[in-house]
Amino acid sequence: LKSILPVPQAEVGHHFSTAFNQLKALSEPPEIALIMLQFAALQFERVLTFVVAKSEVIAEKSIGVTADKSEGASPPLMFRIPLEKQSVLLEVVEKGRLYYGQRNDNVLTNILYKEIGAPRSPKVMIVPLISRGKVIAVTYADFGAKPVSPPQTNLLETLAQHAGSILDNALYRK
Repeated sequence: LKSILPVPQAEVGHHFSTAFNQLKALSEPPEIALIMLQFAALQFERVLTFVVAKSEVIAEKSIGVTADKSEGASPPLMFRIPLEKQSVLLEVVEKGRLYYGQRNDNVLTNILYKEIGAPRSPKVMIVPLISRGKVIAVTYADFGAKPVSPPQTNLLETLAQHAGSILDNALYRK
């Protein structure tokens, strides 16, 4: 049983508390998205933030995509991906719910992976950042060249919900 159900990484819980508390002092969407990106990088090899525009998403900062994970967040990548039907990106933007799993997605395969390279496993996670009822950014994560290990998606989802609340409060104060 111990080999089937891996012990959750104890440090992830500690980093979750740290990230949760860091969000309290922030008010700008890029700062908040960076905290989410850094937390996702603890469990995934490659993470990338996309800003949601009308009919596309625009690649912003990443960790583990253009440089080693230890170097931290990269400058904005700035490539664009159209939000097309049958895409998991469009599904997350429209429904505002976290996606974790694998599926045959032409947008990921034909557009995203041409920019960043295909991961070893097709298992991905996409987390929305919601402000005032709209998805304003998404965090994409995969395992890169490493084997899949079960992430704690519930912590990522909770952090994203808290981040959205922090953003909403900051906007209401302005």
